[in-house]
Amino acid sequence: MTDKPPAFDCDDPTTWRHEGVKIDLLRLLKLIEKNRTPVNLDLHGCSMLNIDARPQALQPHADAYVPRRGSAAKPPWLWARAERGVNLTEAHLEYADLEGAHLEQARLWNAQLESTDLGLAHLEHARLWRAHLRHADLRLAHLEHAQLWEADLHGAFWYGVYLERTGLRREHLGPAIGDELAAKGRARHSSTFHSAREAYMTLKTNFDSIGRYDDASWAYVKEQQMEKAMHFPTTPGHRWIRRRVRRGHRRWLKRKPARLGRFVRASILGRLQWAWLHLCLLVGFSPSDIKSRIRAKKGEYIDRPRWLRNWAYELLTGYGERPHMPVVWAAVVVLLFALIYAAAGNIASGDVGALEGQPTHSPITALVHSISAFATIGFNTLEPQGWGARLLTAIEAMLGIGLFALFVFTLGNRMRRS
Repeated sequence: MTDKPPAFDCDDPTTWRHEGVKIDLLRLLKLIEKNRTPVNLDLHGCSMLNIDARPQALQPHADAYVPRRGSAAKPPWLWARAERGVNLTEAHLEYADLEGAHLEQARLWNAQLESTDLGLAHLEHARLWRAHLRHADLRLAHLEHAQLWEADLHGAFWYGVYLERTGLRREHLGPAIGDELAAKGRARHSSTFHSAREAYMTLKTNFDSIGRYDDASWAYVKEQQMEKAMHFPTTPGHRWIRRRVRRGHRRWLKRKPARLGRFVRASILGRLQWAWLHLCLLVGFSPSDIKSRIRAKKGEYIDRPRWLRNWAYELLTGYGERPHMPVVWAAVVVLLFALIYAAAGNIASGDVGALEGQPTHSPITALVHSISAFATIGFNTLEPQGWGARLLTAIEAMLGIGLFALFVFTLGNRMRRS
């Protein structure tokens, strides 16, 4: 036998705070009238499932409204006119159930909507300026032409949301959306990397439609990272890695050196351990219980070739969105081959003052030869001696051609997107 919901009385403020109380449109309007304003109206945890607060539904109530003594002639639950929707400015709706609610053209400025369930809700043309939507569930919600400027959307869930020229910025979302955090086991809702990928794809399309190309580039990179994670051990593997890294970080922070040096060393070692544990999971060197939990997850598997391909795309070009990365790799290749040439001493210099055909260990000569080989220029005064040096020169030339092509492609892609 289920418990009955708590009694609700619009005239008794002590009953307003009960969580789980079901509120329909008439009760909502009476509460706003009793409070004389929606500001600081406490609807924390209330259930407004499928509530119909569209402008068409508000019109009969607006026509029948009779102002009380000392009240404004206009109903306090209207912010302009009936065509503009319900006024819930600065209302407290934390943990409320608004699934399937019709709040078209509603005014929700500075509304407190933390952890609110807005799944399947209709918020077309709604004003959500500076609304607090941290960890809100927006899955399958309709946000076409809604305005979310300066809203706090850290950790919100976006899978299946409908966006069309929705006012939104990347900084409103935080470093990662709730779908990604849940896929990595850091949020209370369940999700997968596939859902996170679809959510980032939707955000990318919306950013492109409103001309925010840098934000669209960030969403595209996130989308590709989620696709890469789809072919790697997901929730069990990530939790195991996170526990190991945190344990090592705490252990390294307890060592003796100075505070700043201890923190820097712990951060660097944590990054190295994170990379090493990912490599262990990739090749299969992980505890047996982690392997069994990964196998038990339906739809979660390790596709090593596709993961390595996506990893190479990210490492070399940032998925075609970071032109500086091929330049960095070019510098690394040139310096690395210069060190090899200088250590082996198999580059013959024909400069004035040097013996003709005499190999040298000069780092300057090795660097000049490495740059000429990478750029496929070639100097008559520098010549590799032996088949090993010639092979290294040919390999460096091929790497130079490949990295130059990647740089041109990445730069053109960024210019086209901008």
